[in-house]
Amino acid sequence: MHMRLKSNGVFPALAWLTGIYLVSAPSMETLVQYRFPKSKKRRICKKWAKRAENYKAVPAEHYYLVDNNTIVAHPAFLKELELGAEAMMRTITKSS
Repeated sequence: MHMRLKSNGVFPALAWLTGIYLVSAPSMETLVQYRFPKSKKRRICKKWAKRAENYKAVPAEHYYLVDNNTIVAHPAFLKELELGAEAMMRTITKSS
């Protein structure tokens, strides 16, 4: 889903980035092991690391810049980007 940034668009706080496309990619997730065995034996830890139910998907905290005008990121990261841009725009307007 491509979104062109403009002042009255979906991401109004990012209007200063005119011409940059934001691409939401929900599949950008990393797997993190959150269940670990009580035993600290290497053999048991290796067995637990092979089991998929010991992992959970966490939104990736990085983005990809494609063709110098497209940002591909997880929707949660795009939301953080929007909030950070809003805060920056507030500080710029206060100082002006």
